[in-house]
Amino acid sequence: MSYLSRIAAQAEKMPPMPTVVTKVIALTSDPDYSTQELINTINMDQAITVHVLRRVNSAFFGLRHKANSLEQAVPQLGAQNVAEVALSSAVAQYFKGNESIWRHSMATALIAKELGRMVNVQDMAALHTGAVLHDVGKTIIAEFVRDVFEEIQHFVTVEGYTYTMAEKEALGIDHAELGGRIAKRWKLAPETVEVICLHHAPAKARIAVRHTNIVCVASHIATATGYGCETGDDEFDVPATALFELRMTRRELDGLVVQMGRMLANASEILELAP
Repeated sequence: MSYLSRIAAQAEKMPPMPTVVTKVIALTSDPDYSTQELINTINMDQAITVHVLRRVNSAFFGLRHKANSLEQAVPQLGAQNVAEVALSSAVAQYFKGNESIWRHSMATALIAKELGRMVNVQDMAALHTGAVLHDVGKTIIAEFVRDVFEEIQHFVTVEGYTYTMAEKEALGIDHAELGGRIAKRWKLAPETVEVICLHHAPAKARIAVRHTNIVCVASHIATATGYGCETGDDEFDVPATALFELRMTRRELDGLVVQMGRMLANASEILELAP
């Protein structure tokens, strides 16, 4: 059986997206969603609710009063922040055994949020979803990369391929394309699928241009601050087109690496996988 067939078979075994996740995503896609409906939706899953409360009470968020319920958390933290924590807690199951990929994904999501604020992104919920899941394809492909690591490295160092091109040459598919297939299987929005598929090639984006470029840059910054994936593709450079789209210079990018590094240093509890 070819690598591609084995990878496809593994992808088919991934469990469906939890009902709470799909409902929260659908709910927050409406800018006028009901806060109480959000609370009721998250409360449908006790395990996710527990994880949300543990995370929102972490030092990173700095709540003035400990929240013992979502009703107490939302007024202090805001519905959007609580929704993002709920989504992160719910999708963490797909990253079990891949802690470095999870930390990179969460670091990317936190950085993407800051970049989104800088460029006045309106749909922050969709940006967060795409950022958290941008490397979900790696949770499957990472185990196959070990078998062809030297071949991939040859393509990168000798042939001048990008890492994703080398993955596709050696395995028949790269992690971004695989992630997009998984996102389609989960029936996520086309915009989210595009972010996942094209976060290494944001110039090709057509329907989620701003989000795809933000996640591309955020992923680079996350890696530069020490939150790479340990899968060999940590040295990709930010395309000039992405910086142009975000009206950002290389010097500003370097400054953001330092700034985001300080932020992530205070986010250790958020960056860890939920138990």
